[in-house]
Amino acid sequence: MVERMPLAERRPTARSGRLPDEAVHIGGAFRLAGFGQVVVTLWPVEDATAAEAARRFRTSSRTGPARALHESIRTLRANAPLLPSRWAEHIHIGP
Repeated sequence: MVERMPLAERRPTARSGRLPDEAVHIGGAFRLAGFGQVVVTLWPVEDATAAEAARRFRTSSRTGPARALHESIRTLRANAPLLPSRWAEHIHIGP
């Protein structure tokens, strides 16, 4: 079983005007908030793709989030090798 951790999709960032020269990716924000490991996407994805990736990630037989993500993405890539928009966007951040 994979430990509980955020699984978030990247969305356009909001600007507050307080930090005009700073950019924080949603994954970095979760890390700054105290989560040790985070799985995020580099760009917005379709709901069906996100749901399939999350399902495969949560049911992976691998230990550790990085290996579980790797296994799930390899399966998604095998199913649609010519459509990287269905598998290339997910990344793991953390030790």
